[in-house]
Amino acid sequence: ARDSEFTWIIQCKNFEESKPVEPKYIRELYGVIAIYKHDKHNEKVGGAFFSNSGFSEQSKIAAEKLNITLLHIELYYDNPQQRRF
Repeated sequence: ARDSEFTWIIQCKNFEESKPVEPKYIRELYGVIAIYKHDKHNEKVGGAFFSNSGFSEQSKIAAEKLNITLLHIELYYDNPQQRRF
């Protein structure tokens, strides 16, 4: 997602609610951000990670160190059969 001066790189995971996002996914997003910054000559870039299952404590620490925004979201389904993992 872009605005006139800033680009957001966003990753989303729809895991089982009992499976929080692990740090490897945060590091993967950081790698994508680093490559994008390099290719775009240090354009202003931020990272955000959306998950329905929350984040492990290690992921929270990694995200803070790597300046990645974490967002725990709730998903709603009209029909419970729509929910797939």
